[in-house]
Amino acid sequence: MGKTGVGKSSLIHSAFGITGVNIEHGTRGEANIDAEFTSLENARFVLHDSQGFESGEGDRVKTVKDFIARRSDMPELKDRVHAIWLCLAAPHAEGRVFESGVEDFFKNKQEILGDIPVITVFTKRDLLDNRIEMEMEMRGEYGNKVIEAAKRQAIEERCIRPLKDVGGDNLSYAVVSAKEDTKSIASLIEITLADVQKYVATKGAGLTGKMAQRVNIDLKIDASISVGKKKYWRNLAASVDFEGQSLLDCLNVMHADIVAVWNFQDPGNYLNGEQFRKFMVEMVSNLEIPLSAESNTTLNLGVSVVASLAAILTPVAGPAMPMVVSVLTVAVFAGWASSVYQRTLDVTRRFMMYIVDLTLVAQVLFLLAPERVSMDDIHKAIQIYENAPGGKNQTHKKILNYSQTTITKAGRDHALQFIEKLIEDVSIGAGEVPGLRKEVAIIRGRIDH
Repeated sequence: MGKTGVGKSSLIHSAFGITGVNIEHGTRGEANIDAEFTSLENARFVLHDSQGFESGEGDRVKTVKDFIARRSDMPELKDRVHAIWLCLAAPHAEGRVFESGVEDFFKNKQEILGDIPVITVFTKRDLLDNRIEMEMEMRGEYGNKVIEAAKRQAIEERCIRPLKDVGGDNLSYAVVSAKEDTKSIASLIEITLADVQKYVATKGAGLTGKMAQRVNIDLKIDASISVGKKKYWRNLAASVDFEGQSLLDCLNVMHADIVAVWNFQDPGNYLNGEQFRKFMVEMVSNLEIPLSAESNTTLNLGVSVVASLAAILTPVAGPAMPMVVSVLTVAVFAGWASSVYQRTLDVTRRFMMYIVDLTLVAQVLFLLAPERVSMDDIHKAIQIYENAPGGKNQTHKKILNYSQTTITKAGRDHALQFIEKLIEDVSIGAGEVPGLRKEVAIIRGRIDH
């Protein structure tokens, strides 16, 4: 919900990676709340748009209330409303923050929405920041720390405090800039999905939201682990779901589930294609402990991505590894992977490696931030993970050491806990992503020129 020009389309693009849905309207009152905005760019996301509540327009409030009531009666979860973003421009000039219609909405929020979470989103923070910088420059006040403190104070005084005055202390809110600050969008997603999980309990909308969003890497990792726990990561060494299936069939199930969580825009379906699957199978074919890996090394995957990308793109690094599968790889692929699932230590090791490897390759691909995935992007992500100090060799050695000494003693759930901890230990944090992506862009720009 929000008036025309408040930045709804930019917000949706930043959060969900959608460019084909234009929800800004040139005429007041043009928005049709019953219209479903969908996009092939992100099939897990459905948007309904309502304009803002101007003073004296009670019909618009009634329209929203009736829409919520109709949707709440829908039998299937996918047809209901899971969350509402009330979008308001962060005031960069003196004046009233909320129009009377918005104040009335907050007073009657429970009656209108019921338990559906509403998150107030103050958009266009960059305009407020620019105004503060200009005001301080006019007063002759300089220094990054002083300016940042003034910006925080302005947000508190012009956004948060007025919101609490009209709606109380227990409101969810975020202040974002879709143009400049993906970190604030990632925080908005986290706040939203935390509220959604409370509202829909264990019915799955929170998990689907983590899969739909394309800005918060932490939530992608959470979703990967959640899906695995619900399916086969628990009791990994003795999964009744895999009995009678070939190992390749089992790996294909894992592969499809993890790829689905990351929800990349992949119109060529490369991530589920045979070529990529063969590379992933090859990655877990060797069960010998790598001699070059130190078991106590901690991998900073984000920094390794930047360093490895620079090496790959720099001409002196030599030609890139061709995206082909060798005869030896095909033989290995047709050998152990075609065997029928058995409850053995080697099978469990390979399953653990495959889960961790694919998740970390997906993290690298997320950091490279392709709008549409290509085989070249996938190739780079694999190279980076395989060549990064402490990358594939490091994670494989940890899994092999763990499996040899622990798995037969610690019980089946311990394998799940180990995978979860290993992924979390080497994951790229959401707070790191904006800075690392800037470095990646700089590297690419330098090589291009």
